Amino acid sequence: MKINFDAALESVLHHEGGFVNHPKDPGGMTNLGVTKRVWENWVGREVDEAEMRALTPKLIGPMYKQLYWDKIRGDDPLVRRFVYIFIAFWSVLSSLYIGFITFVQIPESNIRFADTILGFTLGTMVAGMFQFLLGSSLGSRSKDKK
Repeated sequence: MKINFDAALESVLHHEGGFVNHPKDPGGMTNLGVTKRVWENWVGREVDEAEMRALTPKLIGPMYKQLYWDKIRGDDPLVRRFVYIFIAFWSVLSSLYIGFITFVQIPESNIRFADTILGFTLGTMVAGMFQFLLGSSLGSRSKDKK
């Protein structure tokens, strides 16, 4: 399946929904997944509720692309391949783990060890994915200058 920005944005907007301004929501006024603060930073000025309610996918698309899609190099086939491999590997690993803890009798004293191994593996994989996508904090500065 070919993933592109438009398909990804459509998927995000399907789950984000429309305008909300719930008093207990720490994000405050939000429409199409965009908080008022993020939109104000994007347009460079303060906005009111009417403008937040008027947001459309066409208006917010460029913001999502620049702030999120381009940051993870979403158009780079190598990055997408890495993410697919990561998901496939993690799916297999977690399925094996769930299978073992469900169907194999693990002594009580070893359950914490199994949890530790899974947690370490997950942490290592997520850290590797972040470093691959975003670069190390020291190296990313020099990569962006090239």
